[in-house]
Amino acid sequence: SIPHFIEARQGYFSGAELDSAMVTFLSSSVLVMGLAPNILAVNVDSGNLEIWSQQQTLAEMNSQSIFSKASDLLLGRTDDDNNAVDMPPASAICQAGGEYVFSLHSDASIRRWRLVHELYPTEVLTLKVDSLASPQTWSDSSGAVSLAAQLYQSVYALAISIQTVGIDESKSPCQLTVIDGSQDEQEEGDLVRSVLNLTVPKAAKSLVGLDLASERCSLTALFQSNENDLDSTLLVTYPPSVVSIVSSEPIVTPHANTLDGVASSERARITNLSFSVSNGTCLEEDLHSVDAAFLKYLFRPAFPRGGTGAVTRPSCVRSAIRKLVPGHYSTTAENMSIELETLRAMHDWRRIDSRRVPSPVPRETNSTAVPATPGGTTVYDAYARHDQDGTPDINMDESDVEGEEDLLDQEREAQVESHEQRWRELLLAVWNEEERLLEPLHVSSLQSVGPANFALVR
Repeated sequence: SIPHFIEARQGYFSGAELDSAMVTFLSSSVLVMGLAPNILAVNVDSGNLEIWSQQQTLAEMNSQSIFSKASDLLLGRTDDDNNAVDMPPASAICQAGGEYVFSLHSDASIRRWRLVHELYPTEVLTLKVDSLASPQTWSDSSGAVSLAAQLYQSVYALAISIQTVGIDESKSPCQLTVIDGSQDEQEEGDLVRSVLNLTVPKAAKSLVGLDLASERCSLTALFQSNENDLDSTLLVTYPPSVVSIVSSEPIVTPHANTLDGVASSERARITNLSFSVSNGTCLEEDLHSVDAAFLKYLFRPAFPRGGTGAVTRPSCVRSAIRKLVPGHYSTTAENMSIELETLRAMHDWRRIDSRRVPSPVPRETNSTAVPATPGGTTVYDAYARHDQDGTPDINMDESDVEGEEDLLDQEREAQVESHEQRWRELLLAVWNEEERLLEPLHVSSLQSVGPANFALVR
């Protein structure tokens, strides 16, 4: 297996961590990965593994036999004349058309490998590019370097993203470069036709994903951004150009049209959310209406939630409740629905707040004021009655009825508003929990449904 192979060759491998930019799939069973200081090709079905060597590949290109050298590598013989570590470690890898693999190395050199056999390359050429950022300025954060490649008839295109540090704070730390050239060119000096440095919006702080469309060349890039001190994503597209492989100027997708924009709109909607519930005959009926309206908003939303149309995650609701309601425990072991568990937690929270801040006016309650449904089986009935237990009726002095009624109305409005505020806090806490699970991972073009469409993986 791969782990056992690597463990047995500890003197050969540095144990550097892999990220997605250092792994590419040639097929459903064959992958190539940069495991410093080597490049490996692995068949995950058969378990076969090959270590790529630039010297061996160049020897094969010169019609020299590589079989004895390959067997030496696999058996662990690594003398000076047969050393696979003959190039700088790969920082990023990508494939194009299942036939070519591009690798960007720690010295800013780029190699194009061609595979005819399943795991071992038969050709390697070095792309001469001098305009990339110096390796001394590369960020050491995960995903700081990334590649994307595509084949277009007889032309290849390679997009390179490098995140830098300490160069020019007035610009984005992300640098994008697109290289193109002939697929069939055999001379390294003629392999690169043009090198284009792209304009990156200043708000872009780090790359999430990079993709070249498969039919007509256009580049889609997704960045993390913290514009206006708010973490979000920035989606840009570099469309085809008549003078170069792509345009150097980006088309920035408006924030309101992105999933993050939808999520931000939802957060703003929650902050100002309120329901008109003052038509009830008593306080408990008003609270019943508040509970029903917010439960529907949370579990039967009319708008996309958290930037998606997905159903509310019970784990996020429970996590939010644990952070807001002191002493609340999960009732999953009691086979209680998440809706009922949420309502129970909100009533517990209300009782806790009532004990903390005593009401300045005696609370008027009427145990018969809340109309129960036949059988009394609704979610609210179960806890409205429980919430009223032990609360005595208070008879008001008739001479003070008018003044007390005004105070009671004010107290009733205050309690309804307090309960709505608790619900808003819960919805915002759920939003925050789901936001952590919606961090973007990659972006990919969907050419089959139009050039302006893409898939975002979170």
